[in-house]
Amino acid sequence: MTQSGTECDVCGAKSQLFLCRNHIDELAELFTGLPRFMAFLQDAVLGRTRMGGPQRRHRGDEQPMRYNPKASTLYVDARNTLTTWLRHVVEQHGIDTPALATISDVCDWLRRHVAAIAADEAAGECFTEIADLAERIERAINRPEAMRFLGPCITNPVPDAVLLERRKADDRETRCNRALTAKRAAKEVTCSQCHATRSVDVVIEALLDESGHMLLTVRELVDYVLPQLEEPVPAKTLERWIRNGDVPVRGHDARGVIMVQLSDVRDMRATRPRHAKAGVR
Repeated sequence: MTQSGTECDVCGAKSQLFLCRNHIDELAELFTGLPRFMAFLQDAVLGRTRMGGPQRRHRGDEQPMRYNPKASTLYVDARNTLTTWLRHVVEQHGIDTPALATISDVCDWLRRHVAAIAADEAAGECFTEIADLAERIERAINRPEAMRFLGPCITNPVPDAVLLERRKADDRETRCNRALTAKRAAKEVTCSQCHATRSVDVVIEALLDESGHMLLTVRELVDYVLPQLEEPVPAKTLERWIRNGDVPVRGHDARGVIMVQLSDVRDMRATRPRHAKAGVR
């Protein structure tokens, strides 16, 4: 059943369903990525790759490895978790289900029915279990190249099919806003929701235009935001800029920790000789 005037079971944000729009999208992304992770995990079960080791090959890696019981246990657990949630959605919502031959088919079915999951009282439990499952598999396998978060997709409006699904959930947002990620060397990124392809630089510039006036703590800037922008600044350097007044204090968070503006930090960083010479903002 659906619920109006409630909160997201995951983050507490206001939502007409048991999951907010952001967590519906994130759950869909998890279902999209799981088949690839499951394939890596199956390779580990069959001894075709090492689990949890470094990406670099070592002497002897070319030799077949024996059956991996740890990988097998995790694979069976993952398969059972996914098929259990599929049965739950089918039974609770009376959805006809065709024969699903592979675990990839199961994940794709669940992805296409995230709206039904979001309308289910167990939506929060489903999200938590699937997110935990993806994290466990990712920790266990030889992970692919780390992805870089670029910001929300800026397509506006999204395709009619997406708008229609949002209207059913009483969501009037027209911009895509799907989280975009890409390999660090990528020049372009394609949105998994609206399928628009854009230059990575264009997406990042749009993110910076929107977030330039955002207030952030030193820790948030140093640990996450600036590294994601590939514009790192050491914590002591940023604290010195603040003490010297080069980066003004713009506010404080609920705990009284000082907050500064992202654009101020980037402007100050751009004045440093080694960044200015390279033309880095």
